[in-house]
Amino acid sequence: MTKPYRPAFVGTAIQVGIHIFLWLAVLGVMIIWVPRFQKTLADFKFKVPWATEVILSVSEWFVQYWFLLSPLLLILFLILDAPVYFLIRLRYPSKSWLWSGLMILLPLAVLSMIFAALLLPQLKVLEGLSK
Repeated sequence: MTKPYRPAFVGTAIQVGIHIFLWLAVLGVMIIWVPRFQKTLADFKFKVPWATEVILSVSEWFVQYWFLLSPLLLILFLILDAPVYFLIRLRYPSKSWLWSGLMILLPLAVLSMIFAALLLPQLKVLEGLSK
């Protein structure tokens, strides 16, 4: 009875590990990289686009509460992502890639939005420096 569950369990552990890694990368970018970028923007003292303001504000919140967000993220994935993916993998093995794809594309989309929001003011700075 334990043999059918073993591949599903191992596959679930690997996939959930990948999901956790990607969301921790988002957290790391918001805690480490964005504040460094914010210091650079503060040196130039110009108005940034609203998307950049949102990213900078969220990053400040992440920096203040990182010690709560990391364990919360881990618990969230162990309570929600792992059981959902495990059950989908057991009942609908051919469709488990949908959940995994969503949980991989979502943090990649968030990272893309962060980088796009921070790239726009950087381009304006470079444009201003080139004049």
